[in-house]
Amino acid sequence: MYIRGSELRADELSTIRKRSTQMPKPDPRIVSAARLQHAKKYPAAEAIYLQILRKEPRHPDARFLLGLLLHQTARHEAAVDELRQAIAIQPGNADFRRTLIETLLALKRREDALVEARLLVELAPNTAAFHVGLGQLLHGQGRIAEAIDALERGLTLAPNHEIAWSDLGTCYILAARPHEALVCFEKAVRLRPNDPGPRNNIGVALMDQGRLDEAIAAFEETRRLHPTYANAWNNLANCHSRIGEPTKAMAAYRQALAVRPTFWGAHSNLLMCRLYPPGVDEETL
Repeated sequence: MYIRGSELRADELSTIRKRSTQMPKPDPRIVSAARLQHAKKYPAAEAIYLQILRKEPRHPDARFLLGLLLHQTARHEAAVDELRQAIAIQPGNADFRRTLIETLLALKRREDALVEARLLVELAPNTAAFHVGLGQLLHGQGRIAEAIDALERGLTLAPNHEIAWSDLGTCYILAARPHEALVCFEKAVRLRPNDPGPRNNIGVALMDQGRLDEAIAAFEETRRLHPTYANAWNNLANCHSRIGEPTKAMAAYRQALAVRPTFWGAHSNLLMCRLYPPGVDEETL
């Protein structure tokens, strides 16, 4: 997801300092509280924010940072209330809305998060990350055609957005468009050569096209470069199973389980391979 983590980063602290100095009456307490929050000294930071808000209930930074703090400390319902108040004070602040989306997702309120993500795109239509984030949310809800549209818009704005290429490829696979998916995954690999996911997904796209020998080569390359990447081993086994090579398939399934013992898909695949070896007529079992 494009939604950033809830940790307060150094660049955010710098932004807070800048905002504070731009206020008519700079409030050093905001910077002090933000430092405490960054150090995970949450009670002390919260006390400062509450003190500020008692005197200035419409202080946008204090309201937002309190909402972020509540989210960081798993008080998500209260965080939503504070963040909505911060947005009411500064409707055009994208950071406020991004944090609200993250908090809504923590509460599994996906439809509400999707509404906010659409508003974020309207707020900043030329920001690629917001289109990509919307696409990821839509993908997560199974709305693949809409997700493809959003991801394509994001890539129009940022053609080198490697995560967007990978996500778009996954959506194309789900939309039964493996040829287009393959193009996306190849671009993602060029942009993220050290990430096993897109490289593995090239094999998936080839497998979906029935190009099993090429898919096997892609999975072999992935597992060679990333020997602990269980998905590549499992997909390699699936290919061997499909071409009637049970011994190689079972060996690869076992390797997937060796690197990820809780890989239940590989457990199931290995069991089925044992019970119904590929290439063997069921009547002979």
